[in-house]
Amino acid sequence: PHSQFQHLRAALAAAEAHLRERWAFKEGDEEDHSVWAMFGDDDDLWHPRRAVEVVQAIQAHQFLDGVAAFATLSRANVERTELLPEDSLPTTREEVDAFLSNGRATLISDDDQPKAWLQQRREAGPEAAASIPVPENLGLEYFDFYPRLRLLREFFEVTSPSIVANRFCDLCLDEFLAKYPLMGRELGLEVSFFEPSCWMYFYAHKGTTNEEWREAIEEGDEDDAGEHGERLPTSAGVADGHVSSHV
Repeated sequence: PHSQFQHLRAALAAAEAHLRERWAFKEGDEEDHSVWAMFGDDDDLWHPRRAVEVVQAIQAHQFLDGVAAFATLSRANVERTELLPEDSLPTTREEVDAFLSNGRATLISDDDQPKAWLQQRREAGPEAAASIPVPENLGLEYFDFYPRLRLLREFFEVTSPSIVANRFCDLCLDEFLAKYPLMGRELGLEVSFFEPSCWMYFYAHKGTTNEEWREAIEEGDEDDAGEHGERLPTSAGVADGHVSSHV
């Protein structure tokens, strides 16, 4: 089976082929059009206004040619310590709203470090904010970014096939997009952060507790015993194989 990012690479090729046919432009001519990518996972939730908010940010930017990607800190994450055992994760916008209102979920922008960084950008003003580096500890995921389509092509061109095949390739894309102004081919382009009027994305994952880590390491899997009969750990997390960590 193919990895998530091998599928994404194939989807990019199909999208570019469609655009070349639709607009009759050749590879490298994308600058004549404003083409942007939006990411998602089929078990997460988008706010119904997500696409509208991104389009409004694109249309409102005063120097769009200088932007490599847009981004937000408006992803909603579950607060694991606030969940009850019987709680199910939200499956609708209204349920996400309820989680946010009663503290069972929070936005990235509500955390101390992201909040302080956003305030720094506001105080600096739009022009100066473009040159403020993106900190590494904001907790960004690739679906918090909305890059130009050509940046996604560049990522696959500079990333080895073995990395693309790896289940942690998303971490490489995170870093590639966050640090693009400092290391991309189009050095100096901006990652433009905007503050939408709603949460943009809900990450449907409860997280991993310290107790789950302990159990995975100390107890392991009954079906995977070592030569002396001890159980070997396989993964820690509430969903083995998806956002879980192999140990």
